[in-house]
Amino acid sequence: VRCRIEIQKLTGKDVAVIICDTYSRPFRRGQVNFAIGLAGINPFKDYRGKRDLYGYVLKVKNVAVVDEIAAAAELLMGQGEEATPVVIFKGLRDTVEFCKKSSAKELEIGRDEDLFREAL
Repeated sequence: VRCRIEIQKLTGKDVAVIICDTYSRPFRRGQVNFAIGLAGINPFKDYRGKRDLYGYVLKVKNVAVVDEIAAAAELLMGQGEEATPVVIFKGLRDTVEFCKKSSAKELEIGRDEDLFREAL
């Protein structure tokens, strides 16, 4: 939140901020960036109740857009000597929902909802 406030003070722009880090995924090779902090953006784009291309009603499609943005940012930032610490995305107004209050805690899943916890 502090990053967002400082950027707003410096630029006069209402921006969203995503702080990301790299993690390994179970059962997959390679690492991917994901959001560990956010401000000013709804972390999800919820498709539940909407129809897919074939007319079926989507029941579980709730996309973690902040993780997808973080992964895309990694392609531009790099992980080595590129030394690009910030990526600015423009034109996402149709893709994401900007909001005043949001938290990366919203991305965490409870034990009762986690399909994989018991298997591991």
